[in-house]
Amino acid sequence: MRRSSWINLLLLVVAVGVFAVALVVGAGKGDFGGTDAAATGEISAVAPDYQPWYEPVWVQPGGEIESGLFALQAAIGGGIVGFVLGAYRERRKQARGASSAGVSAADHPTRAGHDSTRP
Repeated sequence: MRRSSWINLLLLVVAVGVFAVALVVGAGKGDFGGTDAAATGEISAVAPDYQPWYEPVWVQPGGEIESGLFALQAAIGGGIVGFVLGAYRERRKQARGASSAGVSAADHPTRAGHDSTRP
């Protein structure tokens, strides 16, 4: 097995381990509430007569909308991260190919922005 395969396997095992630990810890408590609910409860305990400064501009009709918006945000972020990582990987692959052929990356036609075979 190549070194990069071992590293990928190790990262996968670490990710699964982190997920498993989070699942066990969360299942032990039985409460999957967010930080907003925790903050509201803490404020109520510390200052029971506290009044908010303002009301929300838009109140969501249900929890499904919030979950959907969060999923959309995560998908957009994942797409951006995937694009950037893919672009860096392709750039590195092209640089390796150019250097292994004895051509520097600056002299490579696709890197320099011109085709040396055309007039």
